[in-house]
Amino acid sequence: MIASALTLTAAQASASTNAPPSHTASNSFITAAVPAGNFGDSAASGLGGAPYEPGSNTATDQCYRSLTSAFYLLAAAHQIQAVVNAACNGATTANLYASGQYGEPPQADHLAEHPDVKKYIVIVGGNDIGFADLFGCFVIEACENTPLPAQALAAAQNLQSALSKAYRALQQAAPHAHGVVVLYAPVLPPDGSSLTGCPYIDTAELAWGNKIQAALNNTIATTAKADGLTVVDPSRLFAGHSLCAGRASWFYSPTQAGGGHPNLRGRGALAAAITAQS
Repeated sequence: MIASALTLTAAQASASTNAPPSHTASNSFITAAVPAGNFGDSAASGLGGAPYEPGSNTATDQCYRSLTSAFYLLAAAHQIQAVVNAACNGATTANLYASGQYGEPPQADHLAEHPDVKKYIVIVGGNDIGFADLFGCFVIEACENTPLPAQALAAAQNLQSALSKAYRALQQAAPHAHGVVVLYAPVLPPDGSSLTGCPYIDTAELAWGNKIQAALNNTIATTAKADGLTVVDPSRLFAGHSLCAGRASWFYSPTQAGGGHPNLRGRGALAAAITAQS
């Protein structure tokens, strides 16, 4: 029931969510739903999921805050009241606490401006390990023959301090709010038997990719739990829906905008996981 309620079409979701100004989210659902905020990188902002918040997909602002992100799907399903959305394409952990993007302050500063927020969602860490470069490397070349996978793995294994700074900045901005950290959905299938839909990925890259993602999610989960935050793991919902699953995939292909990011069905699954686990 949760999944079906949250897997909306783009038209349904955009019709249900008023286009918000800048980083302040729509207040179209003034209900008993908990006031919430959204923070982090393109996995949180919903890269690839046009239409976007006005002003967030221009030459001078490329945060790409989708009106069908998991955050807005939750609001459309009356699970939360969308209050502030500061998630931004390309964000690293430092963009939550030290410096903002596109002329905006750090994301935690946006949260501090909204003392009514009682719950916040955050997905961050992928850009700290170079997700975009790594994904491009896997697609374009034999990435196992480059230093990128080993560098990304090392970065994923040593991200605790940066993650904790980001989490604590949000906690300080909203000390009484419930923090929810979402792990990254599994982009690649668990083994080589499912690679037919990804002719650009070889078995060595598959092994590297899964090892890197497991390390990143493990570091995120361990750090978040140590900082007292709730951890949401969407992996079970994504079983059978990897990037390589053809028409069953819940990710944008490398040739689409937002390649490697959850598509509308994937964002619906993220929203369902958040509802079920937090």
